[in-house]
Amino acid sequence: MHERTADDLGNPTAAERRVRQEWERSNVAEKRRNTAGRQRISRAPARPTALLDTGRIARAFSRPFTDTLRDPYPLGRNNWLHFDRCTSPQIETLMGLMGMLHAYDPHTSQHSMQVENLAARLSTILGVDEEEQHVIRVAAVLHDIGKIAVPINILAKPARLTSEEFEIVKKHPVVGAKIIEPIAFLRPVVPLVLHHHEWFNGAGYQGGLSGEAIPFGARILQTADCVDAMMSPRSYKQGYCIEKVVSELQLGRGVQFDPQVADAAINLLREIPQRCMS
Repeated sequence: MHERTADDLGNPTAAERRVRQEWERSNVAEKRRNTAGRQRISRAPARPTALLDTGRIARAFSRPFTDTLRDPYPLGRNNWLHFDRCTSPQIETLMGLMGMLHAYDPHTSQHSMQVENLAARLSTILGVDEEEQHVIRVAAVLHDIGKIAVPINILAKPARLTSEEFEIVKKHPVVGAKIIEPIAFLRPVVPLVLHHHEWFNGAGYQGGLSGEAIPFGARILQTADCVDAMMSPRSYKQGYCIEKVVSELQLGRGVQFDPQVADAAINLLREIPQRCMS
C-alpha cells in the first residue's frame, strides 16, 4: 500500500474531494438554517407583555385565598409566574423551570402555584418581612421541581404508593435543590426546597432536622404544601373538607407542623366556607 507523503497532501484523491464537497454543502445548509432561526427570533416579541403588567400582577396577588381554590391561574395558564421583585430574565428562568415541570406533570405545577399563594398568605399573617416573603414565594413555586426525576408512573399512580415507590419520591427535595443551586439568584431558595419535608419533631426528611433548626420559610412551606395536598382530590381519595384539614393541623401541631404556623393556617382556613376543593 502506498503511504502518502507531505507532497501528496496538496493533491487530494477523488474520494477526498467528494467528502470535502459534501462537507461544504452541509455547512452551507446549516448556515441557512441558523440564519432563518435568527430571523424568526428577531421578529418575536422580546418578552410576554402580561408579565410586565404590574397592575395586573398586584390584582392577582391581592385575591382572597378562596379565589385561588377556584382558579390557581389568575393571569391565565400561560402566565403562571409573576413576581414583582424579579427582573425579566429571572422571571424567564422561573418560567422555564416551571414550564419543564408543567410539561412533565401538569398536576404538580398547578399544586405548586396553589402552595405559593397559601405560603404567601401565611407569611403575611406571621409577620415575615418582605424580602423573606419573596424567597418563600419563589421556593413554593419551585419546591417540587425535583419531581421531574420521579417516574411518571409513580407520580400519576391511581393508588397509594408502595414503600419502595415512596423512597423514590422522597429523593425529590435533594434533586430539586441540585437543579436550582447553580442559578445564582435562586441560591437563597435552596434550603427551603431541600427541607420542605422536615417535621417539627425531627421525623421528616431530608436532614432529620427538628424545631428551630428547620429554616422558618421551610416550616411555612411544609404546612402550605400539606394543606393543599389534603384539600386537593387525588385519583385514590377525595379532597378533605376544611374542618377535616383543620383537625389534621391540630393533631400535627408540634409534631409535623410548627405550632405557630399551624395556628396561622387554622385561622386562615376557618375564614373559608366549609367545602372541599372541586
